[in-house]
Amino acid sequence: MQYLPCRNPAHNTWHCLESFWVVTGTTKDHNLSNDIALAAQSSATVVVLMGMHKLPEIVETFAQGKNGFAKNIQNGTRTDEK
Repeated sequence: MQYLPCRNPAHNTWHCLESFWVVTGTTKDHNLSNDIALAAQSSATVVVLMGMHKLPEIVETFAQGKNGFAKNIQNGTRTDEK
C-alpha cells in the first residue's frame, strides 16, 4: 500500500492534519463528479476513488484549484499496484 504524505512539498504545508476527503472521480453515468472541483478548492488531503478514466480532467481541475499536490495510486492493494 502506498504512503500518502501529510506535507505538500510545493507549499511546505501540513494540511492533512486538519482533514481528508474521500470522493469518487466519476458519477454512475461516467461523468466527472462535481465533488472533484470542490475538493480541488479545499486544503484537505483528497483521496479520489474510481477516477482513472477521468484522470486528465481530474489533474486539470486540481491544477486550477488551491490543492495542487496529487499522487496517483492504481490497484492499491494488489500485487500489480503502481
